[in-house]
Amino acid sequence: PLRPGEKPGRMDVWWRGRGQNAGFMLALAHLIGKGPGWKGAQLRINTAVNDEVEREGMDRHLKAFLHNSRLNAEYRIHSLDGAAPLETVRLRSSDAGLVFLGMRPPAPGEDPESYGAYYGGLIRNTDGLPLTAMVLANETVDFQSIFSG
Repeated sequence: PLRPGEKPGRMDVWWRGRGQNAGFMLALAHLIGKGPGWKGAQLRINTAVNDEVEREGMDRHLKAFLHNSRLNAEYRIHSLDGAAPLETVRLRSSDAGLVFLGMRPPAPGEDPESYGAYYGGLIRNTDGLPLTAMVLANETVDFQSIFSG
């Protein structure tokens, strides 16, 4: 629980715009935001793009999503400018209280060692981030429909 006068930290959800992870991360952030310690926390959806074309498409997509959702959130679109995506996350979310990052599922036929190497790299490359939730959604559940009217 928060101490008197203490404000909750910001929750940053990193959205790549594909798969079910984004909806699942938003559902988790929404639920956490209802609990002690996070009630009233600002929710920010972040994404990183390579160029202006991607920026324009993502801007339209996020505006429409937030307009049609029941979420109280803001969004930011960050340019990668040649940086690695996780470096952009580290730079832009260093002051967040909680960060949500999607994970990729194992590729068809991928052996446990290869997936373990991917996961190990993800852990190493997120070192120094605030409290971070690594999220992998079940692809058969439409989590984004939770927020649609």
